[in-house]
Amino acid sequence: MTAASAQRQDSDPDRRGDPPSPVAQAVALSIRALLIVVAVLAVAWLASGTVAVQPGDRAVVLRLGAVDRDAGAGLVVALPRPLEEVVVVPGADRQLSLAVSDLDLAEPDRPRASDGLDLRKDGGYVLTADGGIVHLTIQVVYQVSDARAWVLAGGRAAAPGPQIADSLRRAAVAAAISACAARTLDGVMVANGGPGSAKAEASKTSNDLAASRARDRLRADLVTGTNLRLAAIAGTGPNSGTGVQVTRIDLTTRLPAKAQRAYDAVLSESQAADRRVAEARAAAERTVQTARQAQAEIQTSADAARRETVATARAAADRVTALAAERSPERRRLLLTNLWRERLDKILRRCASVTAVDGRTPVRVAVPGENR
Repeated sequence: MTAASAQRQDSDPDRRGDPPSPVAQAVALSIRALLIVVAVLAVAWLASGTVAVQPGDRAVVLRLGAVDRDAGAGLVVALPRPLEEVVVVPGADRQLSLAVSDLDLAEPDRPRASDGLDLRKDGGYVLTADGGIVHLTIQVVYQVSDARAWVLAGGRAAAPGPQIADSLRRAAVAAAISACAARTLDGVMVANGGPGSAKAEASKTSNDLAASRARDRLRADLVTGTNLRLAAIAGTGPNSGTGVQVTRIDLTTRLPAKAQRAYDAVLSESQAADRRVAEARAAAERTVQTARQAQAEIQTSADAARRETVATARAAADRVTALAAERSPERRRLLLTNLWRERLDKILRRCASVTAVDGRTPVRVAVPGENR
């Protein structure tokens, strides 16, 4: 062994068996901890794209901003952001609602200078076919029919987004204006047929069925008109649809203050007239029933008297018929004698007193009578 090799062996600590310095150990531990943290962060980043979708919801996966696929309830595995994004949207069976107050801009609590119509305070009304005006509060109930179009239009889990809300609002307002323009004021006011309303009290009369049918037709026309306008918006260009379908529209109607008082007065008079008509019909029905009962009693008594008279006449005629049919003189004489005795007995029983005189003896009888 040379002196140079011996010197190298002396200068190499590993070969000498000496432990590493504390600085080297700290650096090694730091590197290992950093690698573990990076690995954990990498795993968390990779797992961040996995989303659990609750029952009743759906998920749409966006890859670099474009719709890639959609999935139902369950665990949706996707790449982490910004590569892919999982957007949870309401399911097709979930009902969402949107309040539309564009046609109800009145301020009922604000004092008025007069009872006249102020367009600044009474704006936002619709016209009816007979020239009436009415304020409307619209509650649109809808569901997500196309999850991809919903996401592209800006919709998220429970928020429709500005584009969808504006489209729904414009479509509902246009449908309401069109439906009210084709109906009279009474045909629009039937929308307030809920419990506790004046129309609900009036519906207790025979017009209840007609009002219910008119209310159903109004709501059906509103739903149909709103869906048609949403379909027209979707047909204007690519990615212009909202992905929603309206299932029900509830209306709350309200007249201006002065018109409301007049309408309530007319409605009260109509209710009073309906009540009077109902009372008159009930009284007429009772009179008809009483007359029918009296007619039945009179007819029954007349039938009984007729049957009794006929039976008596037949009984009397049978004796005469038997006498007329008798051919034997002796038998005929006997029947006449018996008939004469029976009739005479009945006549004598009605007399107060009877005096018998022998016809074979010449006796004069003085019978009292009236002086002439």
